[in-house]
Amino acid sequence: MVHGVKAVAALVAGCCCLTDSAGAQIIAQYLADLSSDQVVPPVESSGVAGVAMVWDHGGPCDDTSRTLEFCLNFGFLIGTPIAVDLFVGVPEANGQFYATVLSDIPDDLCVEITADWPPCSLWQSDSLYLVLRTDRFPEGEVRGQLIYEEPRPTIRQSWGTTKAIWRPLDK
Repeated sequence: MVHGVKAVAALVAGCCCLTDSAGAQIIAQYLADLSSDQVVPPVESSGVAGVAMVWDHGGPCDDTSRTLEFCLNFGFLIGTPIAVDLFVGVPEANGQFYATVLSDIPDDLCVEITADWPPCSLWQSDSLYLVLRTDRFPEGEVRGQLIYEEPRPTIRQSWGTTKAIWRPLDK
C-alpha cells in the first residue's frame, strides 16, 4: 500500500452527503469529472464517472486532517471497476502514480478514507488527477483532474437534504 492509503470501514448511507453528522460547514471540496477522452492516450469507451473528495474539517493543507469523504459514481463503463488511483500531473499528459485510493468497487459509493495525502501545494495547483481502472482497461478507462470547488454546505433533514443559500439581508 503506497503512502499508507487505507479505506476505513465506514460506508456513508446515501452517496455524497457532504457534511458531517452535525451538519458542520464543509472546509474543502475537490471534484473530478472522469471520461475516456481524458485518458492518455484516449480509449474507446463511453464510460464516465464523478468523484467528490470532501473534508469537513481541516482540509488538505492541515497536517492533522487525514480523513475525508470520497464519493464515486460511474456509468457506461465497458469493464468492471477494479480501482481508483491518484496521480500527480497535468491534463493531457501522463503523470506520476501517487497511490491507490480505492479498490474492490462494488457500485457507486461514499466511504471515509484516511491517508497520507499529497502536499498542500499539489492540491492548490490542481496538479492531481484520478484514474478509474477496469478489468477491460487496466491502465484506466476514465480519468479526470481534481478541481477545487467552493463548498456549498448541506444539512440533513428527516425528509432529505437541503443546501444552504447565503444571501445578504436587505436593510
